Amino acid sequence: MNFRFLILALLFLTAVIQAQQPYQAVDMEEVGKRFSGPSGRMAYEQLSSRMTRGEVLNEQDYRNLYYGSAFQEGHETRDQVNARDLATMLAPGKTGVLVARCDSILAIRPVDLAGNYFKGLGLFLQDTMSLEATSYRAHYAMLVEAILSTGNGAGCGSAFQVLGEQDALETMRFLGIPGFTGEVREENCQVFRIRASPIYNARRIYFDMTHAAPAFELQTQDSGGGKKRRD
Repeated sequence: MNFRFLILALLFLTAVIQAQQPYQAVDMEEVGKRFSGPSGRMAYEQLSSRMTRGEVLNEQDYRNLYYGSAFQEGHETRDQVNARDLATMLAPGKTGVLVARCDSILAIRPVDLAGNYFKGLGLFLQDTMSLEATSYRAHYAMLVEAILSTGNGAGCGSAFQVLGEQDALETMRFLGIPGFTGEVREENCQVFRIRASPIYNARRIYFDMTHAAPAFELQTQDSGGGKKRRD
């Protein structure tokens, strides 16, 4: 079965579940109290190790992993991963390079969305029966679910909370949104005009960028992978 189809199926189920449940915004001050400083970083490392070992984690664990990463040393790398560069390594004979590149990304930031997705995809292309590929696919889906659990994306007051520009773009891409145009409306609220998808049936999607990179470049992207541009 196609790897991307499996991912979209997981996200579709996630969207249905989230639509039936009230969302809960993340209190970053409380997260900081738990996961900053020497003891907090040790607690975060232990939780991250549980994910890496393949232990079963719940939604709150993944929320802690994703938002707790804002207080770890690797957080500054959150917008340095280029998903398009990783995609070029999907060519035959390059999957080993792709997996190695993702390993280096995840060693610094274990919750990187693109790193988890493309490592799972690379492993799947090497061996369609790989249990490790399934594990990274699950990590990816649960991390996206953590983001989706923070809002409904319908406005600035209920925006999805993300920690970086790339996480917003990745969330839209893997919600199946075929094209979008960015437009800043408020200081920490980013709204995109989008083409609806079966997973996210709306014309706009909002992200809370309070804890994201300070300078958000406005971009336009088409489903055909066209060039990005500043508006």
